[in-house]
Formats: sequence, C-alpha cells, structure tokens
Amino acid sequence: MAWLSVSPPYGRCMGERQKVQQRARFIDEAWCRALRRAAEPITRKELAARVGFSVAKLQEYLAGHRKPSMDDMVRLADALNYPKLRLLTMAGYLEGIANLLSYMDQLEDQDR
Repeated sequence: MAWLSVSPPYGRCMGERQKVQQRARFIDEAWCRALRRAAEPITRKELAARVGFSVAKLQEYLAGHRKPSMDDMVRLADALNYPKLRLLTMAGYLEGIANLLSYMDQLEDQDR
C-alpha cells in the first residue's frame, strides 16, 4: 500500500511572493495606511519606545502583517497624536457600537 504525500495549498509549495502577500494582508487597509503616514516623521525605534512595543511588533503592524488590538490601536493613536475614534473606526472596531447606539436611539424615539 503506497501512501500519498499531499502538501497543503500553503506553506512550502507557495511561492515567496505569495507568502509575503498573504502575511501582509492588512497593508492596503485604511487604518494601516493612516498609521504609516502618521509615523513617517518618527523613527521606528522612537515610536516603539513611546508606545511600549518592541520594534518588531511595531513593524508588523505598520507593514500590515498583523492588525493591532483595540488597546494597541489606542496606544498608537496617542503616541502619534492621531484621532483615536477615527483610527478605531477605520479598523472596524466601532461598527458594532455605532449600530447598537443607532438602534438604541430608534427605540428611545419609539417610546416618546
């Protein structure tokens, strides 16, 4: 009985270009572009120190390899003097809250 070795559609069989594109999946999102623009005048080392991240973690965020948590997004916005609500909205963290508040307003209007 012969065993077949089937490689997954990712990993070693994927070209290097595809790996980089897959890892940088957030590169073109609005929050990522905004962070990169705001961080341009500052060195990565200085920004990492302001935020309390390692340079490697900061680089992963700015390069679009990882999406920051809500807390990390707020810390980055503070360090870059960027509007927190705008950045959180771009990242999609406030969509549910906005919808909930809108719904609650509608309920309040119905009760009046």
